[in-house]
Amino acid sequence: MVNTIKSSALNTQLFSLLCQELGSNHEVLLFHTEVRWLSWGNVVTRMESLKEELTEFFKCDIKTKSLGFIQKLSDSQWLQKLAYLTDIFLQLNSLNLSLQGCFTTVIDFMDRLRSFTMKLELWERKVQRWKSEHV
Repeated sequence: MVNTIKSSALNTQLFSLLCQELGSNHEVLLFHTEVRWLSWGNVVTRMESLKEELTEFFKCDIKTKSLGFIQKLSDSQWLQKLAYLTDIFLQLNSLNLSLQGCFTTVIDFMDRLRSFTMKLELWERKVQRWKSEHV
């Protein structure tokens, strides 16, 4: 979805105008590139916050690809996965930032890494429990 909008200057401008008209907090989608570091988490978070605007934009587009995007944006399971992915990326970004800095020691690094590993194990148990309850 992001690539479809960002691949064309016209689409980028139209999406920005749509966001302005709808009074969105953001007017542009973020774009991940390998050359300039921008975390996937920021891209997914922005996309998740602009899902209504994305739906409106793709409703105005007549391409076949847009119909698939509209179906995904109206599918509650897909939106739940997007929200979950957003949460995971926010946690990874937080971990990444906490590991940076000139005063971070190896002990701090290991504590934060262990803590994050424990969080992952807790999330895994919660997901497994949720799956068993809803099967």
